[in-house]
Amino acid sequence: MVRAPYSYEIGELGSGDLITVEQGFQTDFASVPRLLSPIVARWGQHGKAAGVHDYLYLDQGRYKKQSDEIFREAMGVLGVARWKKFLIYRAVKWFGGGSWSSNLKRRERGVDRVQPLPVRLVEGRTW
Repeated sequence: MVRAPYSYEIGELGSGDLITVEQGFQTDFASVPRLLSPIVARWGQHGKAAGVHDYLYLDQGRYKKQSDEIFREAMGVLGVARWKKFLIYRAVKWFGGGSWSSNLKRRERGVDRVQPLPVRLVEGRTW
């Protein structure tokens, strides 16, 4: 779950084409098959790019191909190693169709993946 909102500007700096991942957005960051988990973790240098990608897959305001390209670009901006960026990008390009389709069905059913963060009460504090 995303604890604080963040944005990614697509393309050149100043393009104004922003993707904002909302606070409370439920993401698994990188969906990594167990076989690849020793090489690619769910979270790492690519983590925020993976959150943007999950958000794009849910929103579906762009084509899948565009969403995958934005993911690759964002990983590059974050300095992800070229071999790792290639591996992750190819995985979503080749195997992301199922997630894209299931998110479309969720959207049609009105499922919302943005949830309010739980409030932790701490004794002796006022809110």
